[in-house]
Amino acid sequence: VISHRLRRAASRSELSRRLLFTAATYALWLASFEAVGRYACTLPTHDLSLPIDAAIPFCPSFVWVYELTYVLPLAALFAIEDGHRFNRALLSIGIASLGAYAVYLALPVAFAWPPLGDSLAERVLAVERRHGFPPGANHLPSLHVANAFILYCAVRGQRLGRLGDRAALALAFAIMASTLFVKQHIFVDALAGSLWGPCAWLLVGVAYRRRVDQNATPAVALLQALKGE
Repeated sequence: VISHRLRRAASRSELSRRLLFTAATYALWLASFEAVGRYACTLPTHDLSLPIDAAIPFCPSFVWVYELTYVLPLAALFAIEDGHRFNRALLSIGIASLGAYAVYLALPVAFAWPPLGDSLAERVLAVERRHGFPPGANHLPSLHVANAFILYCAVRGQRLGRLGDRAALALAFAIMASTLFVKQHIFVDALAGSLWGPCAWLLVGVAYRRRVDQNATPAVALLQALKGE
C-alpha cells in the first residue's frame, strides 16, 4: 500500500512538472515568435511560391486541423510515458524554434493570401492572418509543421500503441497538409518544417545523452540540460 501511494505521489509530481514546463514553453515560444516576426516583417521579403502552390486549392475548412497544433503539446503530456523523452520534446521545440528564427530573419518569406469570406472557418483564418506579420515573416520553415513532427517523434513507442502511433503520424501529415490548404504556408515552408522537426529531435537526442546523467530524475536531468552541465 505504501509503495502504491509513493508511486501515485511521484506520478502527480511528474504531471505537475510537465504542466509547469509546458506552460513556460508556451509562454516563451509565443513571446519569442512574436518578437522575431515583428522585426522580420520590416525586412525585404521573398516569394518562394512554386507551381504546386497554385495547384493546391484553398480549403478554409482545413483550419480546424491547422489549429490542432496548438493543443498537441497538452495531449503529449499524457501520451509520453518516459520523463526524459518529455524533456527531449521540450528541448527539441526550443532548438527547432531558434534555428527557424535565424532563417526568418535571414529570409523573410511573403506570398499572396486568397480573399476570405464570412464562414466560421474563414473568420478563424482572419484571426490567424491578423497575427501573421504582414507583409510576410515567420514562414520558412513552418514551425507549425516542425512541432507536429517533433511531437510525433516524442509520443512514438510510448502509451499510444501501434495504432495510436500510426494515427499520430497521420495527424502530423494532416497538419502539414492543412498549412497548405489554408494558405498559411507554401510548399517549401511545409517541406522544410517536416525535415527540420525530426532533425531537431535527433540533434537534441545526441546532446541529451552526452550532457545529462542518465541516472538522474527527469526533473534534475532537464535542469542539467538547460545549464549545459
